[in-house]
Amino acid sequence: HERSVPLPMDSEYQRFIFEGEAWLTERRPDAGASLQVVCVFQTNCPGCFEHALPLLFEAEAKYAGDPRVSFSAVATAFEDFDVNTLDRAREVIDKTPGFRNVPVAFDKLICPEDRDVTAHATRILRAMKAQSDDGTLVISDDVAVQRLSFALKQRPYFAATFDGNALLGTPTWILVDQQNNIHHSLFGELRFKELQQLIASTLLVIAGPPPPDDDQRDDDDQRAQAQAKARKSKLLPRPQTFSEYYEEQKEKFDRGDPDALTLDDDSDDDIHFLPMTEGRREEERTTPPSSEE
Repeated sequence: HERSVPLPMDSEYQRFIFEGEAWLTERRPDAGASLQVVCVFQTNCPGCFEHALPLLFEAEAKYAGDPRVSFSAVATAFEDFDVNTLDRAREVIDKTPGFRNVPVAFDKLICPEDRDVTAHATRILRAMKAQSDDGTLVISDDVAVQRLSFALKQRPYFAATFDGNALLGTPTWILVDQQNNIHHSLFGELRFKELQQLIASTLLVIAGPPPPDDDQRDDDDQRAQAQAKARKSKLLPRPQTFSEYYEEQKEKFDRGDPDALTLDDDSDDDIHFLPMTEGRREEERTTPPSSEE
């Protein structure tokens, strides 16, 4: 993408300006979502239909179960006004299945003589200053407003949302919180992983970490049980092997420990231990090892 503009939360120039002519779909953005992801496009924009809109449809499907995120689109026009029309947008949306699950509005096109151009130029100036590195421009505000007003008057229309947010072109992605603060404005091609990272980082800022789902809770419970078992295993002695137990009893026997056990060599069963009585201990000490003749 060409640029990403993270805006400070206390900036007075960060408000998202939206003014639409009409909604083109039955669905509306979820007002309860923590984050609104808006894709601004033109109906004659090749990059929009090759990259941005497929990404929009994919992202909407991926986040369908996440109530914190809502996706929408704005069809705008900043050029080719004979092609980028409301009727053309309706036709395109009706023929594109992906729009069935995405709210779409058509940007409000305004004739310069029908609107206070100076006031709108001032709104554009605020958006431009918000996108600058230090919140200022190289020219004074008065000169900037004059030049913007002159440029707007030379056009047959200007688009309330597109021009009001000083967008650079289409496609543009805008991430907006519930207070209408713009956190990111991105112009150009964007990949799903990049959009996913932007959504995740912005949600952490405005909404905190997501609540765990059922699978996550199960994983957390299993992890807690494993950790508890590991702590317990450190406190309890490890079970002895037969060899370790035999050596332990042998050491006790050599020390004359009355608690020592000795092998029952007379048993036909598997080897096992018998209590070491005084008589048996003395017998084993005095009886020389047998040798085969």
